[in-house]
Amino acid sequence: MGHMKDFDRRIRQGGDDAVRAALEYALTVAARWIPVEERLPEHGEEVLAYFPPQPYCPNPIVGEAVHVGKGNWSTEHGGWFHVTHWMPLPEPPEVTK
Repeated sequence: MGHMKDFDRRIRQGGDDAVRAALEYALTVAARWIPVEERLPEHGEEVLAYFPPQPYCPNPIVGEAVHVGKGNWSTEHGGWFHVTHWMPLPEPPEVTK
């Protein structure tokens, strides 16, 4: 992972670029797809999920889902789905009136 070494080098050099590198690193790591084999979200946590192709749905889907325990996932459409990867939902934007 060359970009990780670059982040490390920039952070160790210090200064303003170190702050930018640390922020870029945090955003890169936070915005990655997490394999379910690596870890699962908290029970009941709504996340962005990747649903691989299935016999009844030949196209992959990305959508919101809730981990309901024991490897089971539910969506707003109901039912149980197979999920291989997930990531936390981003914070909603601040809306001013």
